[in-house]
Amino acid sequence: MADDLLNGVLGTEDDKSDSPAPESAAGAEAFAAAVAARLSANDPGVARKTESFLEKQTELLGLQAQHLRDEHSARLVHLRLTVAAAKRKRYADHMRNALYTCIALLVVGVLLAAVRMTFEAMTDHSLVVEDFTVPSDFTPRGITSQALAEDLASRVAAIRATGTRNSIATSGEVRADQAGILKVQIPETGISVDELGRFLHQWLGHQTFVNGELREEAGGAISLVLHIAGADPIVVSGTTTGLDRLMQTAAEKAFAFFDPPNEIIYLDATGRRAEAYDAAVAYVHSARLAALPSVERAAAYGLLGREDPDRRRALSSVSIATDIDPREAAEWAVAADCSGDLGHDEAALDFSRKELGTNRRDQPISRRDAYPRLMAQAHVEIEAATGDFMAVLRDYNGAYDGDTNDVLIARYLVRAQLAALLHDEAAARQELAGALAAGAATSRVLVVRVRWSISSAAGDWVQALEAAKALVAEEEAQKSAALESNPQRPEFADPAEL
Repeated sequence: MADDLLNGVLGTEDDKSDSPAPESAAGAEAFAAAVAARLSANDPGVARKTESFLEKQTELLGLQAQHLRDEHSARLVHLRLTVAAAKRKRYADHMRNALYTCIALLVVGVLLAAVRMTFEAMTDHSLVVEDFTVPSDFTPRGITSQALAEDLASRVAAIRATGTRNSIATSGEVRADQAGILKVQIPETGISVDELGRFLHQWLGHQTFVNGELREEAGGAISLVLHIAGADPIVVSGTTTGLDRLMQTAAEKAFAFFDPPNEIIYLDATGRRAEAYDAAVAYVHSARLAALPSVERAAAYGLLGREDPDRRRALSSVSIATDIDPREAAEWAVAADCSGDLGHDEAALDFSRKELGTNRRDQPISRRDAYPRLMAQAHVEIEAATGDFMAVLRDYNGAYDGDTNDVLIARYLVRAQLAALLHDEAAARQELAGALAAGAATSRVLVVRVRWSISSAAGDWVQALEAAKALVAEEEAQKSAALESNPQRPEFADPAEL
């Protein structure tokens, strides 16, 4: 019976051969539970032990389930902490990257600022007015060293502004010495940004320094003395009440040394044509010009031709300029103007075409900004010479731009003359009236020429003859004024010497 019972539990040999080996996940425990279940059916003791075993297994399973729940909660907490830590790390990485970026930008900014300071220093051709030496008894009257320096700098700057506004060439900046301005200290260096900039400008730049002194002379007179490196002292004398005039004269003389071409333009723009021509002649024959590059010598002769009221002699001067450097556009423009004034229309057209054949890169640096305007003017001159007056009307404003009153008057007069050439007498007279209302002098050469054009276009030959006579008289008066300004100059008497 025991064998039967054992065989019933374990099975016979045949049963063993027919049943597969247990491969369930329960393993030995499942096998033991199965044996216990079979035995407990016939033995109460085994049943109690089986029940106790199953209770312990149930308790163990409960503990395992609780452990899994606790482990799951712990894993969730750990996961949340891990995510939070990752977010903090990412934020820290962003902050670190931003800090590194700011540092890199700061370094790049400092380098760019250093490059800019160096470039500005290397290209600095400014005039710097330093403090004056002033007698102590002038101080109670407000005449101090700094006040005189700032006054002179402002006057020279005003002269420069007038000259460059009417010139195709730019001029260096003018400023008073700023040694006493607020300084920004560079950490751990003991120097300021201003001091570093001043050092670079003095070391690498091409500054012209001016300093002066105010002297008391006998009899209540005063003298203003300017000292400029490379030039003889500039001395102007007068009375204390005439200090304003002395300062203006000194400023003009200082600017004449600093930028002779634009000083000549300044004199011309302020109506001092005879002085402008004298200054141009003196500049052409100065020893200083002989040491300058060919482009500067050519520009000087071209400027002389522009200022010379004798257009034949002016053309001779400009011919010298184009021989020295035929690449400069401005000198061909002056040659075209001179030829046009002399009635040599074919030559003027040829000179304008040669002007168009120049290149911007061959021009002096100070004139390159004005090169597009010169080209536009050359196109207008060619259009006018070939009779394309509608094209001139279309292109004129772009070629002769500017906001000065002289430019406004010139536009009125050109439009008036073009309207006359197009036989629009009403429009021509309206434009002439606009020029006169803007302040054009009735004796001005351009005004008289417009009157002649209007009368000729209208067939009023009596008025045209009167206008032609007035035009000849005005041009002769300009020549006489130039001769009277300095009749001893050999250049006036013998154009061939130019």
